[in-house]
This record gives sequence, structure tokens and C-alpha cells, in this order.
Amino acid sequence: MGHGADDKNPATARERLDAAGATDVAATLQALATPSRLYILARLQEGPCAVGDLAEAVGMEAS
Repeated sequence: MGHGADDKNPATARERLDAAGATDVAATLQALATPSRLYILARLQEGPCAVGDLAEAVGMEAS
């Protein structure tokens, strides 16, 4: 029994990253590349949160 993608099962196979995909991933990573945004995402992983509560939890203004 191996680990990773199974070539016989298309549901688990991964596609190779092409230039367009790399551009999309890079844009997403750039959008997340600030500590405040990562802190917000980390807090939201705990569950839903109202904007005011989220701002207080991460020490920012609700804007």
C-alpha cells in the first residue's frame, strides 16, 4: 500500500502545475502574504465570527 496519488484512480490523481496555474497560485499566496491576513484566517479556522468580534480577536479595526 503506497501513499500519494493513485494513477489508477482519477479521483486521487493530481494534475501538474502549468504556467497559468502557477500564476493563479502565486496571486493567492501574495494576497495572503501579510501577517494580519494570516492571523484573520487562523482565527476563522476556529469557526464563524462576527466582524466586530474578529477585529477584537486579531487586534485590528473593523474596516
